[in-house]
Amino acid sequence: MNYARKQWQMDPSLLKEVMLYIAAKCKDNEKFGATILNKTLFFADFLAYRKSGSPITGSTYRKAPNGPMSASYQAMCDQLVAGEDAEIELRPCGRYEQKRLVPKREPDVSELSQGQLDILDEVIHQLSDKTAIEASDLSHSARWWQSAEGGEELPYELALSRCPDGVSDAQLEDAKAIQAAIDAERAA
Repeated sequence: MNYARKQWQMDPSLLKEVMLYIAAKCKDNEKFGATILNKTLFFADFLAYRKSGSPITGSTYRKAPNGPMSASYQAMCDQLVAGEDAEIELRPCGRYEQKRLVPKREPDVSELSQGQLDILDEVIHQLSDKTAIEASDLSHSARWWQSAEGGEELPYELALSRCPDGVSDAQLEDAKAIQAAIDAERAA
């Protein structure tokens, strides 16, 4: 794709702390696993972008079979486990095996604002009663998700096209222009 947009700088340390924060908050949720963690990251980053113009982690998200996934997710999990900050617990979950990130220490949220923590808590609450399949289905409902190819990056700016309230005219026009470019490219 050839369209102009802002590139966000992902902070690996911050992403790992956010992952630990989400996992700690969800420790008693039997439905929590890798899919819910990924969806929480995705929805929180895109909601923060809609509300403030900046994502929380700056992670790059790509279209994966079960919904948007942070391109850095597996590497961050591996680093958390290698650093003995967390472990992966495998649990049977129906006909699937749930991969659950389990923190071995408290997350350091000192780099997060209260507004960012509020967004994380809001998304955690919204997904708390969802199964992995239900959370994936939620992420598949967006038009921009449906128009993306497998593995393709999902730019933050497209989140604005779903929620025009509280968005500047310039931001909304940029999002519509990007969506139109994607739609035209798909039609060609």
